[in-house]
Amino acid sequence: MDNKLLVIDDDLGVLNMTCDYFAFCGFEVYKARDGLEGIEVCAQVRPDVVLIDLKMRRMSGAQAIPHLRQLVPNATIFLISGYPELLEDARVKNLDVDACFEKPVSIKDVQEAIWHAVHLGQHADYRSQPAVSTRDEVTNKTFEIESQTQEAG
Repeated sequence: MDNKLLVIDDDLGVLNMTCDYFAFCGFEVYKARDGLEGIEVCAQVRPDVVLIDLKMRRMSGAQAIPHLRQLVPNATIFLISGYPELLEDARVKNLDVDACFEKPVSIKDVQEAIWHAVHLGQHADYRSQPAVSTRDEVTNKTFEIESQTQEAG
């Protein structure tokens, strides 16, 4: 697997653990400690998948996502936050993300969502689906999309 993953989080422990885990899984992993740095890294590496925290010090995920989407319009973007009310606001504001996860989140759930996004190979179709926030919703939505893809093919 040669897929590029950009992880953006201001919590250094979470950032390093997440990057180490996905590097072990075979991803080419890049990291940034806030939205501004994330935009800079994104412009350089053009990731296939972005995993971004919502609340960060210098530039929040909500502020960075429109810039990231401009740079990599077909990338899969997953938003993560420990603040459920902010995730609800993000949905209300129609942030252009593929899924939202509430912390604490299982790394396996995130891995499953990323795996499905990467292996579907049709980011635009995946992105057009409503954002989801639980493992069952991700699995069910992925099954629906895979079924639609098979019917179309």
